[in-house]
Amino acid sequence: MALLYSLNAITSYGHTDLMLAPHWRLMGALEALDGMLLFGLTTAFLYGHLRQVWPVELQQPAVSEKLRL
Repeated sequence: MALLYSLNAITSYGHTDLMLAPHWRLMGALEALDGMLLFGLTTAFLYGHLRQVWPVELQQPAVSEKLRL
């Protein structure tokens, strides 16, 4: 049950029939915040890594600019 609640909270889905005890409810909000933070960091890391690996034509000068030099 705890794993189901945690997965539900960390993905920010927020639809579950499980309710925490009142003194644990802040943990659900913190897990949702952690989930959004992890999603953002993972997206930024993946974007940065793919940008280094994948050849990008926009970073190279255009053919017309090469001829002017």
